[in-house]
Amino acid sequence: HQIKMADGRIVYFIVGFFAGLFIFFAGFSSLRKKRLIENTPTSKVRSIAMGLVEVYGEVIPTKHILKSPFTNKDCVYYYYTIEEYRRQGKHSSWVTIRRGSEMEHFYLKDSTGSVLVNPSGAKIDIPKDYEFKSSLGKNPPKIVENFLKKSNLNFETFLGLNKTMRYTEYCLA
Repeated sequence: HQIKMADGRIVYFIVGFFAGLFIFFAGFSSLRKKRLIENTPTSKVRSIAMGLVEVYGEVIPTKHILKSPFTNKDCVYYYYTIEEYRRQGKHSSWVTIRRGSEMEHFYLKDSTGSVLVNPSGAKIDIPKDYEFKSSLGKNPPKIVENFLKKSNLNFETFLGLNKTMRYTEYCLA
């Protein structure tokens, strides 16, 4: 009986050790990426060098302009999530039931010129533009309802009551 207890502790120790090791190295990787971003100076478009650069300016679409799904804004990039609040016993959480994004090439223009940006593969970190929560007695806006119908998603239960859902949208106008 004592041997089984010791074996269990060894397993916990090994799992804990490797989890701690993973977190330690992941932290250093995140710190290195953070410092790289912080140490990249903001350049003017005219003086962009090869390699990593940071530029600031106005977004100018190339050919195609996208429409964001929940607010119908003109944009060159959008990302959205649809989440449902679910309860299981004493636990409850938001569960993502759909997410999506779309992007187009665009120009970034400042006082010195413009540069073509291909956002494919980029990690785009922009503030949230829109969030709405629907629940019992609180329907989502019509544009969100239409998007849900096109996506074969339902905001109501089989009894016709509204589910508690959250719709979030990020877009680069």
